[in-house]
This record gives sequence, structure tokens and C-alpha cells, in this order.
Amino acid sequence: MRPEEDSLRQIQIEIVRVLTKSGAMPINGDLKMLSSIELEQSRETLLRKRISQTRHLLPRTASAMGTSFNQSFREFAAKHHFNGSNAIAMDAIAFSKWLGKTKIALPWMGQLALWESMDCHWPLAKIYVKFFRLQYDFTCPFEGGEPRRRRSYWCCLRVFAWSRKQRLMG
Repeated sequence: MRPEEDSLRQIQIEIVRVLTKSGAMPINGDLKMLSSIELEQSRETLLRKRISQTRHLLPRTASAMGTSFNQSFREFAAKHHFNGSNAIAMDAIAFSKWLGKTKIALPWMGQLALWESMDCHWPLAKIYVKFFRLQYDFTCPFEGGEPRRRRSYWCCLRVFAWSRKQRLMG
């Protein structure tokens, strides 16, 4: 590898590091020629794009959480970043699991996010089967407040292009 290619690669690695980490990031080496204000704006733009994409994949969770969705996602994004063609789906899956584990969300909020994120698993594999149990009924609309309690068992299944999320009983 030529020295200029190696230098370019190092600059690209440093830009990715600055854009994907949260908090104040010292700018190292060759990036000092770049504007720290522009890098910060680019970092914020990337984070807002991730929030928007996750909101699109988890619309009912975002609606139920209201303004705390963005704040919660920012807290999640501070320690999680995914790359690759499935990064959007992986963000939604990891965020839904994170919501279920944190005390930020109500217990049913984590289950709602899990239920919605099942659709995100499908692009990640040609064959996918997942069984899970919920304590609430998310199939019925609910506005402001806790959804109706109803224990149910679900199966998410994907075989190549065919997929289904089906309630088994409950």
C-alpha cells in the first residue's frame, strides 16, 4: 500500500471515530485541518438520521414514548453504533432490547418495542423463527396510557421471501 493510501485510510478511520462517538472528541492528526464545528454538525445530522430511521421502524413505540423517544435513543446511541447494510434494522433491534432493560421505559414499553422490532429481524436471515410471550395486547389501538393486559404467545417466521408474525394463542 502506498503512503498516500495509508494516510487517506487513517483519515477516514478518524472521521468515522469522531462521527460515531458521543461527547467531546479530540481531533487527532490530519483531521485538525477540518472544522470541528462541521464535524459536530455532521455528527448531529447522523444521529438525527438514525433517530428518524428507528422511529420509522418502531412507530407505535415512538408514538407511545412521545418526546422521550429522542432522548432515550440519544442515550442508547452514545454506546451503540452499527455499520453495514443492516445497520438500520440492527439499531431498531438493539434499541428495543435496550428499552426493555432500562428503567427509562415502562415495562409494557419494552414489550411493545420488542413486538415491533420483530419485523426488523427478517432481513437479517433467510430463515428466522422466534417465539415470544407478551403480557399486553398491542394489536388493538391504545392512546395515552397502558395497553390492555392480555397474555399472548407469538411466532415470527421467515422462510426466504415469505414472512409472518402470528399470534398463537391468547
